[in-house]
Parts: sequence; C-alpha cells; structure tokens
Amino acid sequence: MKDAAAASIWGAFSGNGVIVMTTKKGRYKQAKKWNFTTSVMVGEKPDLYYQPIMSSKDYMEVEEFLFNDSFYVAKKNDFRHPVLSPVVEILLKKQAGQISAADAQSQLNDLANTDTRKDLGSISIGIV
Repeated sequence: MKDAAAASIWGAFSGNGVIVMTTKKGRYKQAKKWNFTTSVMVGEKPDLYYQPIMSSKDYMEVEEFLFNDSFYVAKKNDFRHPVLSPVVEILLKKQAGQISAADAQSQLNDLANTDTRKDLGSISIGIV
C-alpha cells in the first residue's frame, strides 16, 4: 500500500510504501494454506509537451500587457516588496532607465526561449 490509507494507519513509516501481512488461525491437522495477492500498475512515460501549459513566450506577453496596463504600479510601490516575475523586473528596470531598451529586449528574448518542460523530463524517480 502506498496511499493516504497507509499514511493514516502507519504514519511516517509508510513513506516508501507498506506491505501488510495478516495471519489467520489454522485448524488442527490441516495443511497450511498460503494466499498471495498483488497488484502492479505500469504506465507509459508522460508526454510533457501534451499538457495544456502556457509557453514562456505567451506568459511573457500577458505580463507585458498587464505591465503596460499599469497592473503592477501598486505592487512596485508596496513597502513589503512583493516578489515580481523576472519579466516585470526587467520592464521596471527599463522604465527606470537602469538598463537600455536593447538590454531589456535581450533579457526578454532569453526568458522567452526558456522551456522548463525539458527540466521536468530529466527527473527520475527510483523505487528502493
């Protein structure tokens, strides 16, 4: 078992799964009986590119639209300094004159070419 039921019964000890063995009383002068039940699930490697995930470029277009629509003005001036996306940070630096328009476009192009799905494909899960 490796699910919420195992965790609710055995707690932290069920982190890598649980094998449950139950014993039953035998009868005098009868042969021993063994019963074994198992289940195995085998699935295909997921296609990470099939997921309906917004691409980096599309996400950046939304961020730029919101920035140009003054959505981030309040967050920029917030004294708690909330975390802003890298796109917004680049646009703020460009707006403040800290970087040139060419540098900002270069950084935005680098971000647009980022594809985190390649990173997800390299994760391997092993059973010990």
